[in-house]
Amino acid sequence: MENFLKRNKVLVVVLIICVSLLAGYFSYSFLLKGSLFSQFSSAIPQLGSSQLFQDLRLSSQKNEGTFNPLPEESTNEYTISTETKGVVSPGNTSSTQFGLKIMKNGNMSMLADRGKFFETWQKIIASAQSISGTVANSSYLKQGDYYSGFITIIVPTNSFDGFNETISKLGKVISLNVSTQDVTGEYVDLSSKLKVLEEQRNLLLSWLKDAKTIDEMLKLRSEIQSIETDIETIKGRLNYIAFHTDFSEITINLSEKEESFKPAGFFEPLIEALKKLYEALIFSFFGLLIIVAFILPWGLAGFGIYKFISRRKSHK
Repeated sequence: MENFLKRNKVLVVVLIICVSLLAGYFSYSFLLKGSLFSQFSSAIPQLGSSQLFQDLRLSSQKNEGTFNPLPEESTNEYTISTETKGVVSPGNTSSTQFGLKIMKNGNMSMLADRGKFFETWQKIIASAQSISGTVANSSYLKQGDYYSGFITIIVPTNSFDGFNETISKLGKVISLNVSTQDVTGEYVDLSSKLKVLEEQRNLLLSWLKDAKTIDEMLKLRSEIQSIETDIETIKGRLNYIAFHTDFSEITINLSEKEESFKPAGFFEPLIEALKKLYEALIFSFFGLLIIVAFILPWGLAGFGIYKFISRRKSHK
């Protein structure tokens, strides 16, 4: 063995260096996927990075004390009365005069002038409150230097078209979608069913007073409970139709206009190239540090082995 080492000193040194380089390469490759390189990367300064999203969502539900970064709105409770709008109560369906029952809802997308997002936002809310409307839900966020959001507003149906016309003057309307649904037939049909069920219930109640046996009373009570359940279901649907035909909902999606594109100046491409060159140099520097850190111990070990072998040869 010693004779082999004596005759092949150069081969041994080359072999040690190759093993050290391979070990350093695999260690470096492993660290590129691990957390240590991530820690180094996080320390590298980034130039020209985009601003993080600042999600400043807000929900303006009725009677909830949620934080609202906008100027404070009126906190008076908004009550919608539907007493004279065809809401069904026991005994009044026979005299109700039905008109058209049409549900109307809308969705609008519009752009506010740059820097006037909140001003336009407040004007929309004020326009709704001026016609006894209310904000059902609202939310906005900041992305970079621009704001965007939506407001869902409930307004009286007879003021729906005028409200759309008013707020369309506050910015540039991109789209407006209005959907309508005629539920007159359903309303009339449900009202007729309600009248029949109430008459059946009253009849069963009269029979219940004259029941002679417990079995008869239990059967009649079961029938009455089933009919009362159907009555409450129909009343709920009728009130839903009455409300959504007397009041309409519109959602306004509002965003700021983006600045128009400006052609790049003479020095802008050069500055951008220098930024990228700077970032590349920083990454290369940290990569070199990692390589040296993991090759150096192996190189020192190889050099120590070489010196040890050389010293033993000199002694012999």
